[in-house]
Amino acid sequence: MSPLQPAQSEPMRGPLALRSAPSWFRFFGRRVWTSRYAVLQPATASSPPRLLLFLSESMDELHEELLLLSPVQLDCLANDGTTGHGQHANFTLSSAGAAPIELSAPSDDERQQWIFHLGESMLPSPASSTSSSPVLGAPAAAILPSQSLNGQVSFAPGKVSEKYRMGRVLAQGEDYLVVLGQHLQTGQSHALKLLSKHSKRLRLGQQGTQARTCSRLLGQCLEELYEGPNHVCLVMRWGSHELDERHELSASVLEALRLLREVVPDADLPPGGLVLSKADAQRLLLRAVALDCHLQSNLFI
Repeated sequence: MSPLQPAQSEPMRGPLALRSAPSWFRFFGRRVWTSRYAVLQPATASSPPRLLLFLSESMDELHEELLLLSPVQLDCLANDGTTGHGQHANFTLSSAGAAPIELSAPSDDERQQWIFHLGESMLPSPASSTSSSPVLGAPAAAILPSQSLNGQVSFAPGKVSEKYRMGRVLAQGEDYLVVLGQHLQTGQSHALKLLSKHSKRLRLGQQGTQARTCSRLLGQCLEELYEGPNHVCLVMRWGSHELDERHELSASVLEALRLLREVVPDADLPPGGLVLSKADAQRLLLRAVALDCHLQSNLFI
């Protein structure tokens, strides 16, 4: 068996196949596996570990970026003969309670390597306190480490107009508006995405895809979250609002705030509007996603 521990300077990397259809599709025929080149990025002070899936070994085009958020669950699967890659070993990866993703390594030795390093990536290490060099072609992420997502979600009274000056319109639609926002103290530019709380169009889509997309966009986009009587404001990194052009993160935010109001008495909520910090917004959304995944998997009504 190959040694489990690679060189300290090299992240775990190698070919993996990704299952490209949901598990229920097996009842209708053979599911397709697609070849990818995977790189496991270790955690840093500003980012949790990430599994980067490139279209090829040249790493010039990123297919998907998976944030590894606690709890991470890894399970081996029996060989079902569907990968078409000769010798292969299948396993599943679930992050933050989301629906499992099916992956396939070229051999059992490599499967054990991936499972070992994916599990080890969730443990605190001295390397996590310093920034690592980014992989070529990988977009930046700035979600807080999963260890800091523990604890109760807290919020405070606040209005977006007290902290940001609104400028020109960047994008708009029937139930949303994106404007330039300048921080009153730092002068830094942000994209403020204003959502109508009464929108019937901004709703959660397919649960498994939604969970992965929401986890990825949390780290790439969201800075703060404001809620008023009729609107919600996502304070996003400058230019990152285009990553949410399908409004999947927006829908997750609206759903999470609806859940917050269901479980927190009105008397405990600020009457004029509330603000959630970056860490608390991430706590709320990731827990709402995990709860939705759990209910979708266990309720049959």
